[in-house]
Amino acid sequence: MTNQHIQNFFEKYPGPFSYYPGSSGVDETFDVVCTTTDSHIIASHYWEAKAAAELTAQSVAFALNMLSAGEALHWSTDRLPESVTWLHSKFPGPYSTQFVECEYMPAYQVTCLHQKDSVIEDCTRGDDDEGQLVAETVASALNALRQPKLLDAPRRLLAAI
Repeated sequence: MTNQHIQNFFEKYPGPFSYYPGSSGVDETFDVVCTTTDSHIIASHYWEAKAAAELTAQSVAFALNMLSAGEALHWSTDRLPESVTWLHSKFPGPYSTQFVECEYMPAYQVTCLHQKDSVIEDCTRGDDDEGQLVAETVASALNALRQPKLLDAPRRLLAAI
């Protein structure tokens, strides 16, 4: 993912990001949204694993907020919130994206390359560029928490606009 893609994401979804309980019509979810635009970013689905879904949504919202703010100068990995520590223990990264072709709901997902497992299965449904942009930015934000020096890049990019 290029810095231009990250910049495009934050121009469209400036943040801040938060999460709320929701539903996909079949599963219960915790949805991460951009509160400025009220735009859906991702859904963390669950049937029984409610706590895991909520921790995942918290982690994504936190990661996107940190990436958008460029908090690298004041951040260290030993101060990660419990939700991110939990996510890193379950899915240590690095994170990437994958397109999943499904007859009913094709979507981009965020995957953990270390364990070759899906971390987030619903990133703006569809096979368009928007779904890819969202999934790649979420993966970049989660990767940046593993390498805090990367968090400063968007602030520099946005300051240049």
